[in-house]
Amino acid sequence: MFVEIPHTADKAIYVESTTLEGLFYDSALGLMAISGISPLKSKKIYSENYEVSDVDSETLLVDFLNFLIYKMDLGFYLISSEIRIDSIHLFSKNYFGKFKNREIYIKSATFHNLKIVKYNHLYRTKIVFDI
Repeated sequence: MFVEIPHTADKAIYVESTTLEGLFYDSALGLMAISGISPLKSKKIYSENYEVSDVDSETLLVDFLNFLIYKMDLGFYLISSEIRIDSIHLFSKNYFGKFKNREIYIKSATFHNLKIVKYNHLYRTKIVFDI
């Protein structure tokens, strides 16, 4: 689950999920939503694996979201993703489609006040995107 939250100069979302993988996936869906993607009607889908290791979950999340921003810059949006996280390692199989336009160009996911917390069986975070 994600919702857009107010931010003075950039875009931000609040995300929560029962799993860390779900938090990453919902964060990706939030990114697509705030970008205002208009998908093409084409049924052509391609998949691409993404794998990264880093120091903590927050850095993995920023790396993953910035990978998706790069794909959007190439004209692709995330349709779905199968994500596996093991400590400081992320592997995802991502399915992309083409889009015709987007309302907002996001430069990057940031570390601004980024902290993933687990509280009452839910993983939660707020993500700020630089526009």
